[in-house]
Amino acid sequence: MFPALHDVLAGVIGGIIVALIGWGLTVAKQLYEKKKFPIEGEYLTYFEDMEDGQPVMVTSLTSIKQKGTRIIGKNTLPDGRSWTIDGNIVGTGHVAGVYSADATYDDGVGSFYLKINGDNLDGMWSGYDNENKTTASGRYFFKKKAQITISEATEADIPSILNLSIPLFGEGYIKDVSDYINSQDGAAFVARENDKVVGYALAKRCEKNDLRNLFGEDEKISVDITHADKAGYLGVIKTIGVSPQRQGHGIGEALFKEAESRLKEKGVKIIVVPGWVDNGKTNIDGLMKHFDYSPFMFDPEYWKARCEQEEFQCPNKKGTACVCGIKFYKKSL
Repeated sequence: MFPALHDVLAGVIGGIIVALIGWGLTVAKQLYEKKKFPIEGEYLTYFEDMEDGQPVMVTSLTSIKQKGTRIIGKNTLPDGRSWTIDGNIVGTGHVAGVYSADATYDDGVGSFYLKINGDNLDGMWSGYDNENKTTASGRYFFKKKAQITISEATEADIPSILNLSIPLFGEGYIKDVSDYINSQDGAAFVARENDKVVGYALAKRCEKNDLRNLFGEDEKISVDITHADKAGYLGVIKTIGVSPQRQGHGIGEALFKEAESRLKEKGVKIIVVPGWVDNGKTNIDGLMKHFDYSPFMFDPEYWKARCEQEEFQCPNKKGTACVCGIKFYKKSL
């Protein structure tokens, strides 16, 4: 005999209820894990690599999507090369997974292991490096991009700018913030996070024949810089400052893009950027590579006279000696 219709319906309904409960538990678990370890978002990613036989730290952008403990992401370099990363949150706050190059001609594959540390992920990668045709490994870390707003600086922002500048560059390094704010040739911006100023940028279009103010009497200035100076379309991004606690989260990059864009609007054709050199390391070298700027001049004693005359207090001064040099970068627009 066939079972009664109500028995069939009861079985079907019971099966649906069980399936819904199972689905609900799965969704609840995924939401719990996502809330416990919320790593979905946009990151600036840094990884150790080799370039021309020398170790370098490469900067890229990674977008991560998360479903419970599963993560899928895309890691993209400024030149357009990209990798897909696929992993899972394991243990008590770690991410383990694999990566593979998206381009069909790129055989780059490998694995990674990261520790979740607040908004950051920090660990190692290991795999086949298609560029160097070798297996390699190195540090691999992610810093979540800051949620900031960038606006033109006003006179009211000057104290905040100076409070950021002094610990980074020394007292007296910038005295003329008002000139960048109020001058037609100047451009000044601040980055705010939760209504607090966490970074600033100062840039300007230079007056004609203003090279001496930039480079002193140095004769190693390239021809294109000299021509731009005489023609009146030379620009300089004097300084980018970011709170030490928020460095590496994309704030400097966003400020630099804003300053560069404003100089373009002012008709600048070549932009020059000075970078501090301390113990052989240039503080903005990674940023300059990211934006396609090339170094063209190094002066190990650029700050020496001003520092010794105490026009500003170099934060890295050793005794009475100024040990900081300067490297200039340039880019034609």
